[in-house]
Amino acid sequence: MSRSIKPVLFACIALIAAVSIRAADEPKDVAVAFAKAITEGDKKATHEVAAGTEEQLKTLDLMTDMLHGILKFKAACDAKFGAENVLSKSMAGGVPDLVDEVKKSEAKEEGDTVTFIDKAKPDDKHPLKLKKVDGKWKVDLSSMGDEAKDMPAGMGKMFGDFADEINAGKYKTAEEAAVAFQKKMQPPAEAK
Repeated sequence: MSRSIKPVLFACIALIAAVSIRAADEPKDVAVAFAKAITEGDKKATHEVAAGTEEQLKTLDLMTDMLHGILKFKAACDAKFGAENVLSKSMAGGVPDLVDEVKKSEAKEEGDTVTFIDKAKPDDKHPLKLKKVDGKWKVDLSSMGDEAKDMPAGMGKMFGDFADEINAGKYKTAEEAAVAFQKKMQPPAEAK
């Protein structure tokens, strides 16, 4: 490589790196990264872009496990029984596409906070909010409300485990799987 090309090449690499780093610090990019991490079940990645108390982080972990398990469950049902199967259709309101919702939302920046407004739900009482923490945008877990903190632990794992059973061919039909799933969802009977 000629000597005159090397400095230009290094300058281009540095520029690309600087743009990539700056873009990753944009509120929308942080919000999308957060949504992707939740749907992929990556708790470490959610913690890296979130700010909250220890209890809020535990609630975030429950939400991450739950949504990831549900998505895995739905994908297994759709793959094994077709998209119009009874289990997928019974999921009230469908499974949210968090990444798409964040991408479509409008970011309103006010100083060191950004609020993401979903145009389809402008009156949402718990919109996604980011705040600056040590110069970086982080998801403000205090903005997510308290509803999720009472989510039962283990539900995400139950959905994921059931998806594994479906993928392994344990159920021949969606109806058979639905009956088995209903039994798993029932609380254990109390001993008399």
